[in-house]
Amino acid sequence: MISNPKISDSAKRVIEAIIRLRLAVCYLGEKRQKAWWGTDLLSDTGLRFLENIFSRTARNAAFVSACEAARLVHDKCIGRSGCFHLFRLPPDVESLLEAARGDFDLGEVWPTIRSEAEALATLDKLAESRIQAPVGPVQIGTAGRILRKDSVNEIAAHYASAFKGADKCFPYFAKE
Repeated sequence: MISNPKISDSAKRVIEAIIRLRLAVCYLGEKRQKAWWGTDLLSDTGLRFLENIFSRTARNAAFVSACEAARLVHDKCIGRSGCFHLFRLPPDVESLLEAARGDFDLGEVWPTIRSEAEALATLDKLAESRIQAPVGPVQIGTAGRILRKDSVNEIAAHYASAFKGADKCFPYFAKE
């Protein structure tokens, strides 16, 4: 659990959910699963490679690098101006996520996302409902909604639908 006393308990839960969501989407988007981007850092092979360079922080390095690959693909498909997406959130939210990663134990979450089925189950759990996601970029709200539980649920539902099908969906928030 995140230990920052300045953040409400509900915001802490949302931040933790965003980290879980990022990990599941990164895993499913890698080339061994759905190949939305060309990395293979979250696989056992990728982790073994990174352990040679980052012996104590290989999981964190894999997570950060996979998020960067996902960000580049999302930026290309959605654009960079006038919107935010799972891998490019407003600076204040990114700062909260960065601080939370220090408190949040990736080792606790990692074992739950070691296969495509487990990653999809994580998305389903976070989504709490099912939808038929449209193809391509889809606006799901404005930036003021980002740190709400229902927004995380909606993002997860879009990705779950897309990863279960053959089409790519990129949910985003418009700036206020």
